[in-house]
Amino acid sequence: MNFYKAEFFRKKLDVGTHTFRKTFFHFLNSFTNFKNLF
Repeated sequence: MNFYKAEFFRKKLDVGTHTFRKTFFHFLNSFTNFKNLF
């Protein structure tokens, strides 16, 4: 039971990290494009 719980939390953490990274890089790209306008 404990093993499954740990797996579950690890998967949730991975998804959270992945989503955060994707959002961060998207923001970075938008910022770079915005800077290129000026």
